[in-house]
Amino acid sequence: MLLVLKVAPVSLPAPCERDANHKPASRADRALKLTMSATRYRNSTAGQSRELVLVICALLLVALFSLTGILTRAFHKKQAALAAEWYAKGNVCLAANSPREALDDYRRALIFDPENEPYQLHLAQALAQLGRQEEARAYLLNLLSDRPGDGEVNFELARLAAETGNIDDAVRFYHAAVYGAWESDPVAAQLRARLELSQFLVRHGERTQAEAELMSLAANIPDRDAQLHTQAGDLFQSMGDLSGALSEYRFALKAVPENLTARIGAGMVSFKLGNYSKAIEDLEIAAKADPENKTVATTLETARLAIESDPFSPRLSVREKAQRVSTALSRAIQRADQCSASSKNANAAPLAALAAQAKSQRESIWSERNLLSHPDQLDPAMEMVFKIETAANQTCGEPSSFDVALQLIERKLRAMQEGAPE
Repeated sequence: MLLVLKVAPVSLPAPCERDANHKPASRADRALKLTMSATRYRNSTAGQSRELVLVICALLLVALFSLTGILTRAFHKKQAALAAEWYAKGNVCLAANSPREALDDYRRALIFDPENEPYQLHLAQALAQLGRQEEARAYLLNLLSDRPGDGEVNFELARLAAETGNIDDAVRFYHAAVYGAWESDPVAAQLRARLELSQFLVRHGERTQAEAELMSLAANIPDRDAQLHTQAGDLFQSMGDLSGALSEYRFALKAVPENLTARIGAGMVSFKLGNYSKAIEDLEIAAKADPENKTVATTLETARLAIESDPFSPRLSVREKAQRVSTALSRAIQRADQCSASSKNANAAPLAALAAQAKSQRESIWSERNLLSHPDQLDPAMEMVFKIETAANQTCGEPSSFDVALQLIERKLRAMQEGAPE
């Protein structure tokens, strides 16, 4: 059975057929639509404009901030450059021993860089050189409060204390400098501080402390530092430690054989120790390097005479001993005669009596021939020489090199008799 569906026909309007109810838009409607469209456009354009303005403003602010930063950095850089320039000028003046000009330059530097600690330190150094210790001390103590372990600040405070003779403060600040921190070459700076401390203690008679500091200094001087070894040798010699002085001079000469100060020091110390042959070696070199040095020339001559005139040298024959004793006796008598004739001092009478006794003996038992025949008279004859020289020293003027040599021979003999080292 077939099911048949029937569909009702639908009528479609013709393509060009208009709706009978459709009415054309009025002029007011069109105007309204145009107004609304324009409003939407204006609103959209206004939003875009505001965004653009904000972007431009932001870019301008960034540019202004950048420009401000650049100008600020340029300003600070210029200030730093001016400060450094004045600081460098101050250093030149300070090195040229013109502290007043240096002080002005450092103050100008601090105008541009007021917190710079090295500038303040050098300002304090200029004040100290001008004798304005209290102002210098104030600057240094202010720096020390921020940098208590600074070696250079403590060093300058130690120098101020040393100038005023304040031993306790000087020792305290010098020790702080020795064990403090230094920006450049700390070893050399610490040694310099200990050297100045040793010199200060020696000047003020603090022998025990000076010896301890000096021993510590000598133990830490680098082998190559001839100048510091020489300065240590000078300090040892000033304290009477001749062996210590000679050791330091030898270290200096090992590092720099041409060091004239150390060479003279070694010669002089060897002379004082009675080692005349070593003294002659050093002083001959020194005399060639400095022929105008009268002290070197005189000491060298005396050292030679002390060797050439010594009758107690074990290597001499009896004849050589007799000749030397005879020469010494004649020289002593001559000095006594000259002194007695020119002196108005009443003490010249004992000297003249000794000379007369020596002349009498020289005509008999103390003649050179009899001394050769009677070598047991060599010592008594030399004892008379020593008596005359001692009396002459109390009455007469400056002894000659030969007379000094005779005194050195006696000193050496007494030391041997007492069993003491020469």
